[in-house]
Amino acid sequence: MRAIVIYKSRTGFTKKYAEWIGEELKCEIAVYSDMNRLTLSDFDLVIYGSRVHAGKIDSLTKIKGILGNEKCELIVFATGATPAAATEEIEKTKKSNFHDDTIPFFYMQSGLSYEKMAHLFYVNI
Repeated sequence: MRAIVIYKSRTGFTKKYAEWIGEELKCEIAVYSDMNRLTLSDFDLVIYGSRVHAGKIDSLTKIKGILGNEKCELIVFATGATPAAATEEIEKTKKSNFHDDTIPFFYMQSGLSYEKMAHLFYVNI
């Protein structure tokens, strides 16, 4: 079985998990932005990882659409600052991103890196 880990990471947390998964499975790792250079039909398994933002897994709809025409299996992992013990919140995230249980989903707690979050700003009052 030929597998690949594709990830989208803004602050480095998802990248680190993707690297660990790729090392453990001894498979290729690719950044989401490089997907157009890949031939996904070459893979039997795609593991996609991204952040949870406002309850949605970033770019999941796009990856499902792209893989909808491929004959490979999809596994998804998502990272976020929600504690892993907050199972009700994680279940809400799962239900809002997946309409059935056919795609395996894993949540991995990460954190916040304010210095890498360019869209945030601070206001002194």
